[in-house]
Amino acid sequence: MDNLILKYWPVLIVIISFIAWLVRLESKVKEHSTSISKIEESQEKSIEKITDKLDRVDDKISALGERISELTGYLKRCEEEK
Repeated sequence: MDNLILKYWPVLIVIISFIAWLVRLESKVKEHSTSISKIEESQEKSIEKITDKLDRVDDKISALGERISELTGYLKRCEEEK
């Protein structure tokens, strides 16, 4: 048995190193998956905020358009009265 270990020690070291590399790689994959999930959540929150702001801007523009229409109508009536 000792002869086998002495004879094949480079192969054993390569196998152990490969296993350690795989474990390390798996750890990095899990870490990146967690980071990606956090980024996706952050993006979803940002998108919701932007959507809310756009809705508010749309409401304000609609109200402004109505007021401009009212003002235009008022100005037309004033011109017709002259």
